[in-house]
Amino acid sequence: MKNTVDIKKNYENVQLKIKKSCQENQRSAIEITFLAISKGQSLEKIEEVYKLGHRNFAENYQQELSEKASLCLKKGLKIKWSFTGTLQSNKIKKIMLHADEIQSVACYKHAEKINDCQSVMKQIPFPIYLAVNVENEETKSGMNLNGLSETFDKIQKNLKNLSVQGVMAIPPKGALKSRSESIMDLCKIAKTTGLGKLSLGMSDDYEEAIGLGATTVRIGRALFGERVK
Repeated sequence: MKNTVDIKKNYENVQLKIKKSCQENQRSAIEITFLAISKGQSLEKIEEVYKLGHRNFAENYQQELSEKASLCLKKGLKIKWSFTGTLQSNKIKKIMLHADEIQSVACYKHAEKINDCQSVMKQIPFPIYLAVNVENEETKSGMNLNGLSETFDKIQKNLKNLSVQGVMAIPPKGALKSRSESIMDLCKIAKTTGLGKLSLGMSDDYEEAIGLGATTVRIGRALFGERVK
């Protein structure tokens, strides 16, 4: 089936909204990393976005990341890959063969595993984000907000091969727009975690996320259209 999604128009629209939100919140667009979530999207669409000058992409599954990253490398596409999906200990080493950072570290055990896989790291220290389950939802992974500081301190003390960039979260729908108490707590603690970066906001709420201090927004559907699988 022919791709009927206007990738170029979508890309320009997202960039425009990021710029507008930055202006409204007295921020510079240079501060914002626009991460293209290519989970379930075709290599053709990834190439199309790449040709527009975009370099930051993310995948949620190890096998999909490995396959796409390898194919893109063969095509000469110099992509910076992030991993944003739920981690499994037995797949971390394979993820690190291709990912330039992991944004979904939900427990100390996984941070320890990443630290131990330094032999396959592209860089030392390896960049990670600590994933927070803001409302402790059963269907989402991530550490409790109240336990974030303790986990971060433990990583800083014991895992020297890691660089904690900040915090990543996937809040409940509508939480960013309502600026719930837990969201405001998240934004506050993110400033003092690692380098103080905050990966927050997706296709439906990335403009609000920028207003709350997000440094990375993760855009999938608003860029690529609906997933093909």
